[in-house]
Amino acid sequence: MNSTVTNACRERLLVLSVAVALLAFPASPAAAQKQDIEILKTSLKKALGEQANTGHYRIVLIKKGMINNQPALSIALNANSSPTPAGLRYGIFGDVVKTFRVLKSWAWPGKVRYVMLGEYARVDTGSGKQELHLVFAGLISSHKISETDWDSFDPRKIPEILDSAQLHELIGQGP
Repeated sequence: MNSTVTNACRERLLVLSVAVALLAFPASPAAAQKQDIEILKTSLKKALGEQANTGHYRIVLIKKGMINNQPALSIALNANSSPTPAGLRYGIFGDVVKTFRVLKSWAWPGKVRYVMLGEYARVDTGSGKQELHLVFAGLISSHKISETDWDSFDPRKIPEILDSAQLHELIGQGP
């Protein structure tokens, strides 16, 4: 009788182990990539907040792709609004540091060669509508993300560490 119970327990344990393995390791690379992106999205929501102070979701897009035939990660965010251009710029640079800190903690530098990050601001056009304007675009190699101590990094130095950075002034603020 003990051997019957033991065999039944072994069979259940085997079925449970197979189920756990199937859940832990997705069946295809595409499923694994989607799972990685969802984990990253959840972590970024915790770091940046789910919504901007404008009421829009912070994360617009996270997508893996290619730049110059090298794997790359693209992230688009809605920026928090600020009454001054300097405040907006400082907030964006802070978001970049938080984003790179999260990427490093989840080992994304080992999964892609480049990270491209863009932040958008919503601007009132004066007719009751809002337009989306790109206010920041940056490109950085994954090597720089993994080698930098983001916990002590001064956000004002973001343009200096990026491989490419563009800041755009907001236009069309309305009357």
